Amino acid sequence: MPYDDDVTPPATIGATLIEEARRAGLLDDKTEHVSFRAPKALIEAAKRESGLRSTTEPGLTALAILARPDPVAAASVAANARMALVPDTNVTIRNMSGSLPAEVETLIDSALMGHCSVCISEITAGIAQYDPAAREWRRVRRQYGILLGSIPDTRLLVPDAETWHLAGVISGTLARTQGLQPHQRNECLNDALIYLTAAKRGLPVLTANRSEFDMIQQIAPGGAFLWF
Repeated sequence: MPYDDDVTPPATIGATLIEEARRAGLLDDKTEHVSFRAPKALIEAAKRESGLRSTTEPGLTALAILARPDPVAAASVAANARMALVPDTNVTIRNMSGSLPAEVETLIDSALMGHCSVCISEITAGIAQYDPAAREWRRVRRQYGILLGSIPDTRLLVPDAETWHLAGVISGTLARTQGLQPHQRNECLNDALIYLTAAKRGLPVLTANRSEFDMIQQIAPGGAFLWF
């Protein structure tokens, strides 16, 4: 699990295409004003999917695609960019046990990984509950110790006070509307913290728990998650 790059800011398709146009000298000339109207939903979707923030940048990205010798091939530039994401606790555990689907394992191997402190606490709690008399205990402790010790500070994402506040509101709302049991409430609170912490950094959460993250996203649609 390499940590050669900071997780912030994540690589984006739009930024990659614009930088490619800059290296080709296409952005060094005098500028010309271009004005056109487009549906707001299309603009917002283009900004969201490309990772760009201003309204001008999606237009530059579209021109950069058309300026390539093979515009169709430009659409596959995402294959050359490393995706940034935050793995849920269940993803890390399954990755350590070698039980992830092959395509998910490939994604993780090439991704820029941020790690939420909530996930780390769930992992360390699980290790602490492991019976020291068990035959596998030393191996498990050593493997997770190496993993957790390899995470640089730049990849550690910690929920702030606002995130804790909103996560409590979300988990309490779902506990009331979905009839969650006490242990489910704790899990929901942790998942809300992970989701919201990742959302503040503009990163999706990779998880095997689709149902709970889907409910959280319905209340707080500002974040994103990938599921398998």
